[in-house]
Amino acid sequence: MGHKESSCFLKNDKNEDIICSNNLFVVILQKTNKTMRSRSYAFFVSVMILLGCSQLSSYQHQLELAEAVIEDNPDSAWVLLSDIPASLVSDGEERALYNLLMTEATYKLYKPFGNDSLINYSIDYYSKSNNVNRLATANLYKGGLYYHLKNIDKATFYAKQAEELAKNSDDELLKCKIYEMLAIINFNTKNHQLCQHYANLLLESSIKLNRPMWLALAYEINALVSRNLGDSKQALDDMQLCMNHAEQCNDSDKVYIYTNYANTLYSEGKYSEARPWIEKAIQIKPLATQYVTLGKLFHLEGDTLQARLNWEKAVTMGEPQYTINAYKYLARLYNERRNYFKVAQMLAKADSVQTIFHEELRTTQLAEIQHRYDRAITEKALAEQKNKNMVIIGVALMALIVALLAIIYYQRRARRFEGVISDFVENIKAKEQRLAQLENSCKDRDNEIALLKANIENIKQASADRIGRGKELYELIAKKEKPMAFNKENEQDFVDYYAYTYHEQYVRLVMPYHHLSLRLTCFLILQEMGYTYNDIADLLCVSVSAVRNYPQRLE
Repeated sequence: MGHKESSCFLKNDKNEDIICSNNLFVVILQKTNKTMRSRSYAFFVSVMILLGCSQLSSYQHQLELAEAVIEDNPDSAWVLLSDIPASLVSDGEERALYNLLMTEATYKLYKPFGNDSLINYSIDYYSKSNNVNRLATANLYKGGLYYHLKNIDKATFYAKQAEELAKNSDDELLKCKIYEMLAIINFNTKNHQLCQHYANLLLESSIKLNRPMWLALAYEINALVSRNLGDSKQALDDMQLCMNHAEQCNDSDKVYIYTNYANTLYSEGKYSEARPWIEKAIQIKPLATQYVTLGKLFHLEGDTLQARLNWEKAVTMGEPQYTINAYKYLARLYNERRNYFKVAQMLAKADSVQTIFHEELRTTQLAEIQHRYDRAITEKALAEQKNKNMVIIGVALMALIVALLAIIYYQRRARRFEGVISDFVENIKAKEQRLAQLENSCKDRDNEIALLKANIENIKQASADRIGRGKELYELIAKKEKPMAFNKENEQDFVDYYAYTYHEQYVRLVMPYHHLSLRLTCFLILQEMGYTYNDIADLLCVSVSAVRNYPQRLE
């Protein structure tokens, strides 16, 4: 039965994550709104580093951002995680989270899977720290990776481990993902009784979760089980309920549901029933896997022209695994026509793509070896550092006194950054407080609670969108490329992104000034990035003389 490209099956967030204390934006903005407190924390943490204790990694914010977007945008999370040098991630909770997120992104994006050492670290850490939900999630994704490798025994084992760990959890989203995997495993192994058991559990959790996509998926699996058990009327009723809920889903979830159903019908030999669903999914969002399947269906119907066109279309989508399959199917087609030159050509292309794919896998393995080596060197350095602690304590105490005096001085000069996202966080906090009051005191206000939750989610999405737009603008400007438009809103996005991504540099730039306008703040950042007056004038669409006046306005 395949699964969604962004993987709605096997995700990492809890149903209640919209209020969790690990929230990316709340963490970042709380630190920004309390600049001097953050400085104090940073200093005390640095003293602890000198004493040989663990430190808060500079990549913590990046991990939190990746965790916030991985549920619905695993490709964005992969980019964020890839920017973090694995050897510099702190051991303990930070590395456990990093490894879990890397495994989740690898699974969802069909990346090469070297070995399970990353997720094993997370499982070991969460076992010792008694973080049951995280441990269940780690076992689930380990099972998912083995499912990709077609190792059904191990996939089943780790999925069952996840089920046992999550049985007393109130995280219905996690339970949905676990029950879905176990239902799929039992469906593919023809164990229809167990498949129906997990399909019913999935339906129960989906009803509690009340998300259309999961309700549609639960009814779809129940329909398939009923069909195989010979209850065609129940199968028809369940499929109608599935489609009713699917109509309420977004396009991405619709594509997943339609493609999933078509692939299942194809695996059962119901080719004529499968093709309309694949075509319906392609109309919404075309994927390489859909074109490969559609090509096979046309070939089985004897339409070799449409089969060839669909396989050639799959090749253009740039997804290695499906590109290899498409080339192989094209080779078989040309072999049927006895066009052996084309057969050789297609197989050569398939081998070329497969070689690149394996090289990427090898790169992943080598990176893991390098990480283990770097970790051994780091541990040796820490052991040597512990021998010097007594001397360092004296130096650290003297530095503490000087630093505290410096903090008192800078507290009077530091200004709080009032950005658009600050308003979002204040809005979120106010709604979360109201939400807590409603949940504790008034069970009859479910509608208002649901509205507040949706409002909070929308605000978080708006925050993520703003940071995303700011990142795109920053990358263009860093390459000396001019954006298509750079209006006031774009300036705000650019300044907000710089303030949160390069927080220390931002505070250093704005600290000497009071009441900076958006334009002057943007001017300071562009100067920091190496832009000349002429470059700045061209980017902001103003005259060079206007730019030359900015330094005077700063005074």
